[in-house]
Amino acid sequence: MALTRRALTRRALTRRALTRRPLAHWALTLPVLSGRARQTLAAGLLVWSCPFVAPASHADELADGNAAFDAGRYGEARQVWSAAARAGNANAAFDLGLLYDLGDGVSPNASTAFRWYRRAAEAGIGAGALNVGVMYDSGRGVRRDRAEAAIWYARAASLGQREAAFNLGQLYETGEGVPHNIAAAVAWYSMAAGAIPEAAAKAAQLAAHQRSEVAGPLVAPKPVWPAGGTAVPVSAAHSVTQLVWTAPAEPFPVTYFVELQAGAHGQFNEVLSRYSTTSATAVTLPGDEDFAWRVYAVAADGSGYAPSAWTHFGVAVTAPGTLPRATPR
Repeated sequence: MALTRRALTRRALTRRALTRRPLAHWALTLPVLSGRARQTLAAGLLVWSCPFVAPASHADELADGNAAFDAGRYGEARQVWSAAARAGNANAAFDLGLLYDLGDGVSPNASTAFRWYRRAAEAGIGAGALNVGVMYDSGRGVRRDRAEAAIWYARAASLGQREAAFNLGQLYETGEGVPHNIAAAVAWYSMAAGAIPEAAAKAAQLAAHQRSEVAGPLVAPKPVWPAGGTAVPVSAAHSVTQLVWTAPAEPFPVTYFVELQAGAHGQFNEVLSRYSTTSATAVTLPGDEDFAWRVYAVAADGSGYAPSAWTHFGVAVTAPGTLPRATPR
C-alpha cells in the first residue's frame, strides 16, 4: 500500500494527506475543536519541547483571538492575531497562517499563509516548520522544491514534529530532494513510530530487508542548514536553531557526530558535540557570535569516519518580543 505524506496542520489535529504521485490532491478533515484546543494542538503538539514560550501578555492576546474565532468573528480574530504577530507573538503568526490557508474570514491565500507559517517557524514553532515543508513539498503558495521541503521537515522533526519525521522518511526512501538512503529512511520512520502506526510498519519492513546500497569508503554528510554565510534569524530570548545535513547512502551502518564551534576574529572554541541517529538536531546558540559546524558519518563498528567540511554562519538577533525575519533561500 502506498503511503501518503501527512502534516499536523489545519486547525488542531487536522491531517492533510498528500498523495505520493502525482502530488495534486489533498484529503482534508476538519475536526470541530475550540480555538483553545486548536491553538494547543496545532502549535504545541511536540514530543520534546518548543523553544518559543509566549509571555503572559501574548497569552491574553491569543485568548482574545481564540474567543473571537470561536464566536465566528473571524475578522476580529484576524485583527487581534495580526496585532499580536506584529508585536512578536509567534503563535499568533501561526494562527494567521491557518486563517489564510483555510480562508476563515478572509479570501484563501496560500502565499500569505506560507509567509506567516515561515515567520512562525523561524521563531521556533515546530508546526509552522512542518507546514512550510508541506507547502514546499506540494507547491502550494510557493514553488515546489523537494530539497527545501526536506530541510524544513528535518527542522520540524528536530523540534518534535513526528509527522515531519514521517514525511522525511518517505523522501529518503524514494530519493526525492535527498539522496536515496534506506538507512536514513528507517531512522526517520523510527522517530515517527511512536505516533504514527504506518511509520512503525515501514521502519520494521525496511529494516528487515535492509542491505548495503553502495560499496567503497564512507561518504561525508553534506550540511544544508545553516548554509555557509547564512545569518540565522533568532530571538534574543530564544536563540535556538537546527542543524540539518543530507545523509548519502553508506556502505555499512553509521551514526552521526556533530561539532559546533563559536568565536570571533577567527578564534573558535567548541561549544557543542553530540551523536545523532538522524540527519538533524536542534541546538541552542550561545550568544550572537560567529559559528562553524561540521558533521561526521561514523561507522557503527568504530572502524572509520568521514567528516564534512566546516560550514560557517552567523546570527541575526532580534529583540525579545519581535519575530525573527525569515532568511530567504
